[in-house]
Amino acid sequence: MLEEKKYQRIIILGAGGSGKSTIAKMLAKKTQIPVYHLDKEYWLPNWTRPTDDAWQEKLQHLLTNESWIMDGNYIDSLPSRLEKADLVIMLDININICKWSIFFRTLKNYFSSRKDLCSKCSDRFNKRYLAFIKWVKVFKKDYYPNLINMCLKSKGVDIKIFRTRKSAKAFINNIK
Repeated sequence: MLEEKKYQRIIILGAGGSGKSTIAKMLAKKTQIPVYHLDKEYWLPNWTRPTDDAWQEKLQHLLTNESWIMDGNYIDSLPSRLEKADLVIMLDININICKWSIFFRTLKNYFSSRKDLCSKCSDRFNKRYLAFIKWVKVFKKDYYPNLINMCLKSKGVDIKIFRTRKSAKAFINNIK
């Protein structure tokens, strides 16, 4: 349990719209551990991808910090994050809830910027939105098994799987 073991490097995984950023912020507020939203760290303005070298350099720099919370799947970088992590929180939230959350998040942030994204990246109802929803629909079948298997193979990493946001929030609220 979190009360017995003090976690310092925490990874939060889950489908888009599952609540990763919200849980990360709650956990950071409770523990005073800094949060790194990987969507904000990875993407350049206008949803431009960094070079592989630039991303690896940035990620390695983040991983050297004594403590961190990182929300985001980024499966290619998961092995290096798991080497340093001591806790993985997997949000296994119903995909229909995730899709509705993305819709309402996009609507809410249509005229503003999200704080967990690069300042020049924004949510819009466009082709990118439709592609994202399509990815969320296949997340459980196509991505979740790989993420879980990678986590299970990592020694020294505790894994907590939550099927509801309420149970994840209760876990965080019980931290002392």
